[in-house]
Order: sequence, then C-alpha cells, then structure tokens
Amino acid sequence: MSNEFLLNAEVRTTKTGRGGSRRLRHAEKVPAIMYGAGHEPMMLEVTHKELSRKLENDAFYSHILTLKIGGKDHKAVLRDLQRHPARNKLIHADFQSVSDTQRITMHVPLHFVGAELSPGVKTQGGVVSHLMNSVEVRCLAKDLPEFIAADMSGLSLHQSIHLSDLKVSPGVQATRHNAGFWFVDFLAREAGTSLRLEAKFHGEVGKITLAGRDVWLLKPNTFMNRSGQAVRALAQFYQIEIADILVAHDELDVPAGALKVKQGGGHAGHNGLRDIIDQLGGNEFLRLRIGISRPETSGDVTNYVLGAPSKSDRNAIDAAIKFAAIYTPQLIGGEIQKAMQHLHSLTPPPASE
Repeated sequence: MSNEFLLNAEVRTTKTGRGGSRRLRHAEKVPAIMYGAGHEPMMLEVTHKELSRKLENDAFYSHILTLKIGGKDHKAVLRDLQRHPARNKLIHADFQSVSDTQRITMHVPLHFVGAELSPGVKTQGGVVSHLMNSVEVRCLAKDLPEFIAADMSGLSLHQSIHLSDLKVSPGVQATRHNAGFWFVDFLAREAGTSLRLEAKFHGEVGKITLAGRDVWLLKPNTFMNRSGQAVRALAQFYQIEIADILVAHDELDVPAGALKVKQGGGHAGHNGLRDIIDQLGGNEFLRLRIGISRPETSGDVTNYVLGAPSKSDRNAIDAAIKFAAIYTPQLIGGEIQKAMQHLHSLTPPPASE
C-alpha cells in the first residue's frame, strides 16, 4: 500500500460512560475503542483535529493504520465512526486490532479505469454508470489492497462489469455476505440509478421507484454486525416505518439459488439482523432471504460465509436475485402473499459435483 497512516492515541484516563465522553469532547478529543486480535478492548482517546485531518484522505477508511499508544505501535483498521447528526463533529471511533495471521473483512474502494477507451463510450454514444463504489473483501492484513481496479476499456453499449470479473490479488476474496448487496445493485442497475456514499447514513444510498412508490436503496458500509446503525439512520431521516423496510440478506439454511420471504421473527443467529432489530426497536420488517447453502463441514461456517462462492453457486445466486427483482414491486406494494407464492416456487439448480 502506498499510503501509510499514523494516528496518536492515549489510553483513556477519564471515566467511561456519557459523562466521561462528554468531557472528552469538550476538550476537543474523541473517545475511541480498540478491540480484536485476541486482545482485551482498550478504551482510547484521540485528538479531534488529528483524526479529522486523517479522515480527509479517503484511503484512511480502508487501510491498515498504525495507532501509537503509550509509545507502542498497534496495527488496526477503522471499523466504525460516529458523527454528530447536525454539527461537523466526530463522536466516537471504533478500531479493530489486526494480526499477521487473522483474516479481516473490509470494504475496499473501486477505481474505474479505461472508460474513455471503451467502444460503448468512444463510438457508441454510451454513458458510464457506477452502481458500486466499493466491494467487501476478506484477506490477511498484508494482502489488503489499496483499491480494486475495474477495467472498462473492453465494454460495449449495455455491457456491465460484475464482481466475478474483477481481478484481485491471490488471497483476496469477495464474500458471500455480499448477497444482499448484489440484490440492491441489481435493482439499481435495472432502474438506471447510481448509489452514492452518504456518511450520515453510514453507507451507499440511491432512490428508485417501485409500485408507484419512492424506494430508498441502502448498502451499509459498517461492519456487518453493525448494519442496524445505517438502517436506523436512513429510516429516521426519511420517517420510514419498520413494516415498510425490506432487508435482503444471505441465508445459510436456504439452498443457493432459492429464496424465502419472511415478515417479522427473530434473527436466528444472523448478526446483521440482530443489530437491525436492536437499532430499530422492532422486528416487523420484511426479509428477503437469499440462499447461499451450508458448507459440507459444520465447523467451517465462518470461513465459508466470509469466503467467495463457487462459480456454480454464484450463478445460482445471481439467477435467484434476478427472479426476486421481478416480484419485489409486489412486496413493496403490499401484495406479500402473492409475491411469496412466486418467490418460494423457485427451484434451485442441482448441487454441482
């Protein structure tokens, strides 16, 4: 990586809790925490001015950082950042400690190159539309790319680049946890809409029209188990009722290439759903469960979910997403039972040998 970031931090000496955090902010400092890599959580404080200056560089969000704490260097990544909703003030920062042997999951920016050379733009009068600005990958800290290049020089009119077309370094994988994102990207692509990064919503946002209604698309940029922070921010800002929210997510207990729809219920161990329920204070939202199948070995669930799907599974998931998009207007329009009948009828392809 060409960019290197050093951030000075101190172990927090003030009391934790709202009162202690408030006193830190009055002193132009930002309360923070560092956790992970088998270490006990460390309560920290950083100066607001220094952290704000670092954040002006977009690369700070997706790079391995060096936190200097008590004269010692600690490798970490920025996992979450909270800002005041009205003032340009940082409220809290979460850092995840990284090691040389443990894989991490991060959002990496996409760099689009070669568009001006593509036949679709150069000779066919097309205009490039970017539906994604970043992609979630899993790799060792030493393999984390600064960015992933999307070469558009060979595209003709109406052609697209998919995640499976991206060239990444060995050891870098896109994750199955992207299944919900793939669904959102498909809806945006069909509507000709681009998503844009919105810091106040902690993710990428776009607006389309379905069943005569404005529909907001959201891809949280938080860690997966903090997805609720983004959902709550968008729902509160636009005054969206819980029952009017559709959450698309990967589902281990549904075969790859199959779909299930559910309204309400628990989280069934899915940490993203758990946080959405906690943040919204209710579970009445709709869920589109996109099947990714279970691994053959039950003890390998984490690596399986955070790894890349096989080509056959990815093709099956893509076909299911395309099928789901056909009946999404019915879900949005309140014809839930009718949509269920269609979506649950989808038969996944036979498992590849």
